[in-house]
Amino acid sequence: MRHSASHLAPGRGTAGFSLIEAVISTLIVAVLMVASLTVLGASRAGQLKIADRARGEQLATELMNEILLGAYLDPSPQPLFGPEGAEIGAGRMYFNDVDDYAGWTESPPQTRGGVPLPDFDGWTRSVAVEWVSPNNLTQASASPTDMKRITVTVRHGDARAARMVALRSCGWAQSVPTYQDATGNLPPRTVAWTASSTAKVNSAVAFDGRNSTDPNSDALTYAWNFGDNTTAAGSTAGHTYAAAGTYTVTLTVRDGRGGVDADRLLITVKP
Repeated sequence: MRHSASHLAPGRGTAGFSLIEAVISTLIVAVLMVASLTVLGASRAGQLKIADRARGEQLATELMNEILLGAYLDPSPQPLFGPEGAEIGAGRMYFNDVDDYAGWTESPPQTRGGVPLPDFDGWTRSVAVEWVSPNNLTQASASPTDMKRITVTVRHGDARAARMVALRSCGWAQSVPTYQDATGNLPPRTVAWTASSTAKVNSAVAFDGRNSTDPNSDALTYAWNFGDNTTAAGSTAGHTYAAAGTYTVTLTVRDGRGGVDADRLLITVKP
């Protein structure tokens, strides 16, 4: 029996159409997968950017709080803009006034005592301090004023993660919250004291650091540097200077958990 070709054509036509459909379906799935991966990658990048911003703001806030705790001017008789004397190159644990931080940069970010914060490789913190006009807070001043503008910038690699700006006036009392580092430890607050800022050669001078405090009630250790290449330990100390001159006495207090703070005194020794 002979069969008409017309009876076989639909079968061949249906099979060919199904193959085309399969190819098209595969292409559609591939396109959708690429689109999904692209969206997923963009979402992941967005999440990382948000996480960096949060970490950057934390780093900026901690450093800004630390800066704002400082005095408006250095207590020395002839304060300079920027770090003075022993503060230069010695780390920010010796900074005691706002403009000591001018031009400060650290990478990776560190505690005040110079201990690198964990998991912040590739991060950088920098500080700019400048006088501004009290009548126009956006205008920098080349000469001293009663207002300083502080800018803390945090970067992760080449990307800026945070930027914080604060103003510090000469009349603002130091009544801001105490900063804490990324470990949650609050550092001690060092207070060095002596009865007089002048002394005579070969006369004993008494120094006292017992007014230093620690917000966590940690046991503190005390290290004195008398500025003439001699040192001592303990909350109190006595020292005799063998030569006339002006000496910077530094008391460094540690809490045993990475928290460090320092205070300085100027002693003028006369013949």
